[in-house]
Amino acid sequence: MKRVIFDTDIGIDDAMALLFLHAADDVRIEAITTVAGNASISDTTRNACYVCERFAIQAPVFRGAAGSLGTALTSGFPDFVHGANGLGDIPLASPDHPVEDLSAAQALVELVAQNPGEISIVAVGRLTNIAEAIRLAPEFASQLRGLVIMGGVFMQNG
Repeated sequence: MKRVIFDTDIGIDDAMALLFLHAADDVRIEAITTVAGNASISDTTRNACYVCERFAIQAPVFRGAAGSLGTALTSGFPDFVHGANGLGDIPLASPDHPVEDLSAAQALVELVAQNPGEISIVAVGRLTNIAEAIRLAPEFASQLRGLVIMGGVFMQNG
């Protein structure tokens, strides 16, 4: 059984990825951590809770970073892609699925430290929660089973 933490700025594409993970017989979703990106942190956290509730995904949701650690490369959110609410502007009821008290970075550190070498992170949004987890606990990266990253932007000014 593959144990996974899904780190997401959940928009339409990430919602589909989460549903594929949920449907996989050999995957257990240990937690969902949210980050701003496709929409605000409020919207991405609500979207994660909504998808969990709508599709009976039994995983805790942890609210993560609301912005970049450094200077952001862009401003705003890609509402021309994912809609203003991050999920194509479909009407969303307020979900009852709870948001946990720990921050996403702290949850990442604690879950991985409690299960060294057993948990992989599937990071499909901005990598801010991962960076904050490493900042909190430099040993965090060496305790992961694996890290799968979708995309990313690496730039150097000058």
